[in-house]
Amino acid sequence: MRLLKLVILVLATMTWLSCADSLLPLFDDGYLVSEPSLLGTWKVVDSADTWTFEKAEGMEYLLTQRQAEYDLEKYPEPKKVPGHTLARVWLDKDSLRIIFLDEDWLTVAIKDGRIALPHVEAEGWLVLTAPTSGLQTFILKYGEDKKAFPLQSAEELLRVK
Repeated sequence: MRLLKLVILVLATMTWLSCADSLLPLFDDGYLVSEPSLLGTWKVVDSADTWTFEKAEGMEYLLTQRQAEYDLEKYPEPKKVPGHTLARVWLDKDSLRIIFLDEDWLTVAIKDGRIALPHVEAEGWLVLTAPTSGLQTFILKYGEDKKAFPLQSAEELLRVK
């Protein structure tokens, strides 16, 4: 149950520039919990990239991703991008593993009619416009599907501070 609450928390509050985002959250306020062990800076395994989770208002978190390939001295001011990304999340003390919904799988499944989720496509981005209840139905059906959330694409992160 604790893992489910953590997944709900991260899915509902994490903003990420992914190719398959949702305009609406996966869960409403009644399902959100706070997970203090998520706070801090995490380093992507085999990379110098970092993710920093900070507490924001209510049950929300602010995620700042730093990519090592960019000059951090000239890094632009972070912008808040409203949106929600669907991902599976595992948090175990000082390790964090995240698997994002596979955009290619979702696109094919929508086009061939296996999945009927309201959406729009804009400049190569698939944006889900389904209501929260529709997203919940989708995630209950496909949340464990290894094609929808492929293990080989997992982001592995380790706590650094």
